[in-house]
Amino acid sequence: MRNEIKRLYYYLRRKILEILLLLITILAILPFIFQEEVANRILISAIIFIIGVFFLLSNKLKSLYYISFTVRGHDKGWYGKHKEHFIFNESKRSFIVKGNEEKGIDAFDMESVVIFLNCLNWSNYIFSFEFKINKQCLGAVVRATNPSNFIMLQINKNNIRPHIKINEYWAIFDADEEGLVFSNEISQDEWHKCELNCEGNKIDIKINKIEFDRQWNIPDRVFKIRHADKKEGYIELPPYIPLNIHSGTIGFRNSFKEEALVRNVLIKEI
Repeated sequence: MRNEIKRLYYYLRRKILEILLLLITILAILPFIFQEEVANRILISAIIFIIGVFFLLSNKLKSLYYISFTVRGHDKGWYGKHKEHFIFNESKRSFIVKGNEEKGIDAFDMESVVIFLNCLNWSNYIFSFEFKINKQCLGAVVRATNPSNFIMLQINKNNIRPHIKINEYWAIFDADEEGLVFSNEISQDEWHKCELNCEGNKIDIKINKIEFDRQWNIPDRVFKIRHADKKEGYIELPPYIPLNIHSGTIGFRNSFKEEALVRNVLIKEI
């Protein structure tokens, strides 16, 4: 019941522009019902209309989406690679994000990536969700333009490892060097809430219960990358290759035996 109320609340917030326009229209019509003088009708309606338009123009309305993931079918609007591993869990009332564990496949096919299509052109936003790690980790994806290009913050039991994926090539950053090591471990028996505030080249990361609050700066330098199916053989990324890591949508990613549960996803444009 609580999740349904939250869904209704965020739906009404997303439709606030249409609701305000409806109210302005109703208020503009009322003088024609209750005022006898034609001049007064026109004057009052014009004043209401002008005030309403001024209010709408002076208040920049931001978009938001809320997906509880507590009901089967809430993955509508999500697209990805090996989406069949993004599964509703009836008993946990949440969705499983898991990798592909089939034998005999290469690293390229081990991963599952799902992204939310409605926010592909967004740049600055707050992405929050509840999660529970079943095995190893959860990859939280931001600034994704497709399943081959995105930023991933891999939430492990002890730390967060930032990744940048560029056309199936990976740049992987060390948690210790980036200052993203937890003081307290994440318990696999509890639900945690994560909030990622993406603004410009900065991502503020908050995780409740373990009281983690840090900022990670998206690098603007040339860095080493490697192909998905090669553990060695790093190559330097040529500086003339354009990187679009300043806009894109949200999502989740796991690989091979990695598995986690997610629910109550909220994304708000800022």
